[in-house]
Amino acid sequence: MAESMRTSDALRMVANEARQGEWERAVCLDGAKYMERMERELTAYRTAEEQGLLIRLPCKVGGDIYWINDEEKCVSVHKNGIRGIVVRNGEFAIEDTDGYIDVAGTKYCYLTRAEAEKALEGQK
Repeated sequence: MAESMRTSDALRMVANEARQGEWERAVCLDGAKYMERMERELTAYRTAEEQGLLIRLPCKVGGDIYWINDEEKCVSVHKNGIRGIVVRNGEFAIEDTDGYIDVAGTKYCYLTRAEAEKALEGQK
């Protein structure tokens, strides 16, 4: 009986090692599949970039935009939210939450308060 217990323990040990080896192989295979998928995605991005299909936006929707308001007697900088970004005449035009659309860096529209204030000083 002691002999059969040793044999069953040995068989159990071999089975556990086999399962462990299968698990390790599965992890390696999953890792390899993941790396292959990542390589395909990176290749697709590089190809799209080389073909000019990727663009870098100047700001994000939900961010802030700064306007120089010169319609009032007191010229000042006003902050507003960005609702959308569109391409207009080959440039990025930014639509604010009031519906105004302009190209950043022009006479009235800026992406940072510092840029707007600097432009405002230049206009005085």
